[in-house]
Amino acid sequence: MAGFRYIGASEDAGADAEALDLLTISLMAPARYNGSNGFARHLDQAMASIALDMELLDHVNAASGESFECTAYYADDAGTQAWCARHGDAHFSVLGIEFARRLAAICQRVADVVLPMDLSAEPRKDIPPDPELAGLLAGDTPVSEAELLAIVSRWPDPASLAIQRPLGGCALFYDMLRLVWMHELAHALCGHVAFAQDRLGLQQLHEFSVERLEDPTALSLGTPRHEWLQTLEVHADDFAARYCVGQMLAGSDPVNEMMGPRIDLAQRQAVFNLACCLFAVMWSDAERRYMPHVSFRAPLATISPAASRIHVVTPTSHPPAALRYMRFRGMQQLLCEEFAEGRPEAAAATLGLLVDVASFGLVVELAQLDPAFSSLLITTPLLARTPDMKILAAYEDHLMVLSAALAPELSRSGYVPWLSLNG
Repeated sequence: MAGFRYIGASEDAGADAEALDLLTISLMAPARYNGSNGFARHLDQAMASIALDMELLDHVNAASGESFECTAYYADDAGTQAWCARHGDAHFSVLGIEFARRLAAICQRVADVVLPMDLSAEPRKDIPPDPELAGLLAGDTPVSEAELLAIVSRWPDPASLAIQRPLGGCALFYDMLRLVWMHELAHALCGHVAFAQDRLGLQQLHEFSVERLEDPTALSLGTPRHEWLQTLEVHADDFAARYCVGQMLAGSDPVNEMMGPRIDLAQRQAVFNLACCLFAVMWSDAERRYMPHVSFRAPLATISPAASRIHVVTPTSHPPAALRYMRFRGMQQLLCEEFAEGRPEAAAATLGLLVDVASFGLVVELAQLDPAFSSLLITTPLLARTPDMKILAAYEDHLMVLSAALAPELSRSGYVPWLSLNG
């Protein structure tokens, strides 16, 4: 299975699928999901352009010339959410089908209230709380096959392209799914998995994992292991956000193709931010469950003019949800600004502001559905930086110092497009 292979959720067992089935047995990895329904076709459509890009770019290791090998598939396993691992020279990136079902239910439930959006309207103030949404976000509410198929029946056929449709639950689901996939693939491409395995003693990198890490120092690296892991996570987040937002702005992501031909870029970016909001609350819930008394804010008693830090690095494998959300929004702002540069049309110049205003309005509405979204109001950029944003910026600076220190390690174990070396 040289190169990149995505084993489709709706595919019959071909040669690659049969080989993967045998391999998962030998590695004791979760079995692949193989469905024949509309949901499986959406899973494959959301992944299609990612798989094509990965195949065309033909990544290699710059130092050794070794080709990138990775197999991606959906696991038919209730305990799997998302992870990336390496076995020998081959990588595996896996998303659980139950996790994907949960995302679909969350997206449609939210979209029924806040999408499609009217950029000229004020945020609604009459939205009742939705306890079932809170249960879905926390992972406490199961999604049955019948419920899932009822949701998918409202979505457009993934094969019907270039038909004008409003951006709704299907668009939101694609954004969430693709963000997770690109995050996991970044762990493989950028050398994160190899670094974690060789230098940190970990076999896999899991998403939605905020457990305490007992080993205080990473082998000979001289820094607590969780700080290196958090650095890898923000790096993967940046990679995923840059890819997803870049495809939207270029008009080449599957949502643009399915919901077009005319796509309002501000609305499109606001839907992506909505996906980031949902992930932020899911991550925050994991933090509250596993580490309820841990905060990134330095205790007030320790803050003084002479204090070296206004933040505390949390002893977890992942950085604070608030920081990840703020960085997603920061990357989105940066890419919108780059998109507007050199474009004469007035709409391009105001794109970033329109997205910021629309995104803030969405958070106002989401906070009525579930109070857990209220925390995002103080980290959603609009006119000024809040105190929490300043604290998180200091936290971010600390991780960026570690990121610079990691660069030589990752350049040895990561992969780059073949053309970048042979163009």
